[in-house]
Amino acid sequence: MERISKEHKYRIENNQSYLETNLDGAHFTSDFIEMGLFDGNDREEIDSISRPNMRTKKFLSYLLDRGRERHYNHFLNRLETDDHHVFLLINNTVVPEEVINPWGWFETVDERIKSHEITDSDCSRFSNCLGKGWEDFLLHLGIQQNEIDIEKVNHRDNMCKNIRHLLISWTHRQETAATVRILIDKMKEYEYDGDLVIYTCKLKSALSRI
Repeated sequence: MERISKEHKYRIENNQSYLETNLDGAHFTSDFIEMGLFDGNDREEIDSISRPNMRTKKFLSYLLDRGRERHYNHFLNRLETDDHHVFLLINNTVVPEEVINPWGWFETVDERIKSHEITDSDCSRFSNCLGKGWEDFLLHLGIQQNEIDIEKVNHRDNMCKNIRHLLISWTHRQETAATVRILIDKMKEYEYDGDLVIYTCKLKSALSRI
């Protein structure tokens, strides 16, 4: 099922302080238990919090971390009925283009760079562009968990070196050329479906050196 889009996450996160002040998260738990997002333990945890704003903070953290588009839509439908002014605030929030289309910049990259076959030196530069979630991303590329574990033993506390060696391994085992376009497409796929942190400025810098 489709996760909450970056656009919709932005609408909540940009108004989170207001939501925490003006809503009580405990009012929404029953709905989301019925929808399968929460269980009884989640409701007990939220209900045990004495301050309404902190209950809302916990509710929103669950919604953003676990939620799908249908959960977001249901939340907005409830607000439209019960707290219309809050609904309008979220619905009318202007979302920046870079949030709606965070990879739009890559569309303007020269075709020569997109079709460039990734070298070992490129892997070294790309290794600096990944943060949290890098291990799961490499699994997404087809790297095996035991390969990751061996690298982590061989190069303790050196995340970039781990990523570099594993990216090189990935490029060497591709049946067709491992191009920049293929790697970026994989990043785009996993950044949306998973929890991968990509340092866009460093990635742009790495591409500019090709």
